Amino acid sequence: MPTHRRPRIVALTASAMAEDYDACLAAGMDDFISKPLHLNDLRAVLDKCTPLASGAPDDPHHGR
Repeated sequence: MPTHRRPRIVALTASAMAEDYDACLAAGMDDFISKPLHLNDLRAVLDKCTPLASGAPDDPHHGR
């Protein structure tokens, strides 16, 4: 599935070591946030997401 059509998977973990980050990406995660969760970190990760255009045929709510 093209990356613009699938959900973005973000790991949230208590571990913040570089190897934990690498392990999450190797497991297929798109990004990584460590605990404690800070709003600015969450915003930064979500800003990387590209939403589907509203009303586009790919939108599961299109036509409802």
